[in-house]
Amino acid sequence: MAIDMYWIRSPRGEPAIKNFIAALKNKNNVVSENAMSALANAGQYAFDYLMIELLDKDAQYRTKIRWILSKADPNWTHHEATNRAIPGFIEALNSKDKDIRLGAIEALGEIKDSVRLNL
Repeated sequence: MAIDMYWIRSPRGEPAIKNFIAALKNKNNVVSENAMSALANAGQYAFDYLMIELLDKDAQYRTKIRWILSKADPNWTHHEATNRAIPGFIEALNSKDKDIRLGAIEALGEIKDSVRLNL
């Protein structure tokens, strides 16, 4: 049986990305690190899902997500998925949860480009 190099684009790709994201919080470091690697290799196909994770309450987890994004694409802050996520980050600034607000601040701080933020 041949390995499908384009599996991430197949109907199995989306559920796999969601499973890898869930595995990031696994207490077993090997499982978590393998998930990080798989998501980095998935590249742009995982970006929309990873952007949501930048608003997680756990600061260490958000750091993992930024690492994955930077490994997948060093210019992730200029990716289309990042542009689509900006309104959600701005909205999250009004969250009652300070950790979610902090995640939004960190994400927007990474993006840094006030022209792209339309501020």
